[in-house]
Amino acid sequence: MLKKAIRNIILKCTAYLFNNRDSKVLFYHDVHCGAQYTEMSTTLKKFQKHIAAIHLLDFEIVADISKKTGQVKIQFDDGFKGVYDCIDFIKKHKIPIEIFIVTSWIGKEGYLSEKEIKELQGSNLIRFSSHTHTHPNLGEINENEIRDELSTSKRFLESITGEEVKSLCFPKGSFSNPVIEIAEELGYKEQYSSLPGSSHDLFQGKVVRRNLLQFASVSEVKSVLKGAHMIFNRKYLSRQFKR
Repeated sequence: MLKKAIRNIILKCTAYLFNNRDSKVLFYHDVHCGAQYTEMSTTLKKFQKHIAAIHLLDFEIVADISKKTGQVKIQFDDGFKGVYDCIDFIKKHKIPIEIFIVTSWIGKEGYLSEKEIKELQGSNLIRFSSHTHTHPNLGEINENEIRDELSTSKRFLESITGEEVKSLCFPKGSFSNPVIEIAEELGYKEQYSSLPGSSHDLFQGKVVRRNLLQFASVSEVKSVLKGAHMIFNRKYLSRQFKR
């Protein structure tokens, strides 16, 4: 409890210091309104509160960020089934979401099946993108393995959705310069890290920053929207970027 309280104080102070309205990418792993498929899942009740906080601070939730300020993009990693279970809420509030799929996990227990992916795609609110084929630490494998992971995932997902897969999210946030270069060669136009910050502040001019909110309180959500997570940038960078 003390550690959590100290964290909240730090975030509030940092939010006061940055106090920006920069557009931001927010991400989760799953949301549940019944069965819970992962310990990383967010309750629908908490997710509803997050959405309310986003609107309260007058941020627009969009499928693609097109403005430097005032917009939020929401993403989910791994492809758990919770979004499918909670689709009624997502449809009711017209919340655009991007889900990064680990293609070798499709249809496994707790994960979306091909049929469910197609149903969600039909809502015109859910977009599916690559989270690699087997979820390795991309920054720790060789270039041939990187290329195989990214090309297999892209090809597999495109065969299901019938749409070009343009976005990649790095599993566990791990990446390197070869990862960035190979992803570009394979046609990934957007690459997403777990480095916190504003969406326009691209790492090395190429990699999009994201802010993890799955267990965040409403207070933390508000702080993050004002730029507070930047305080953790150096820590995440040292752990996730392999030079």
